[in-house]
Amino acid sequence: MSGDPYAIVGGCTVRVVTGPSGTAAFPIRGGGGCSTLVGVSADGVILGNIRYVASPDQDGSRVVDAADAAILTGKIGGSDRTGDLNDDGLVNNGDSAVLDLHLGHACANVTPTEGTTWGQLKGIYR
Repeated sequence: MSGDPYAIVGGCTVRVVTGPSGTAAFPIRGGGGCSTLVGVSADGVILGNIRYVASPDQDGSRVVDAADAAILTGKIGGSDRTGDLNDDGLVNNGDSAVLDLHLGHACANVTPTEGTTWGQLKGIYR
């Protein structure tokens, strides 16, 4: 969408240019968690995989509401990093504060994703 700091290329590839510090943020429109690895690459070279994706929309309904706050509350103090919204390595009240900033936000147009089979993943590492 217009205003997003990234471009969607080929349907499910998200491309973003790094800033002066060499980092790139991917504020992808979507919700819920991620049960599979998300690959990160630069110029076709795999840099690593992200094991979790955190979103204020904890239930993937595309609306941040009281149900999401209840789900996140259940994760506080635990090890489920899909609740670590401020990326400090902990799931705590700071993450609830981040979710509170997004209460009422809705996402009409999600960023498309593409599933990867185990065979495709093995092929990458051969």
